[in-house]
Amino acid sequence: MPSGSAEYQLTIGGDVENLVAQVWVVEEGAVPMNFYWSASEDDANWALVVN
Repeated sequence: MPSGSAEYQLTIGGDVENLVAQVWVVEEGAVPMNFYWSASEDDANWALVVN
């Protein structure tokens, strides 16, 4: 895993249909990035990459 990166695993119940992840980069003036997931998507995994 590259320096400064992190990996997290989140387990949710089967009744969850939508999720949002809000990522903040730790630097002055950074604005949050929103990532959305829906249970109707083909892939059940998220890969969030912030450079």
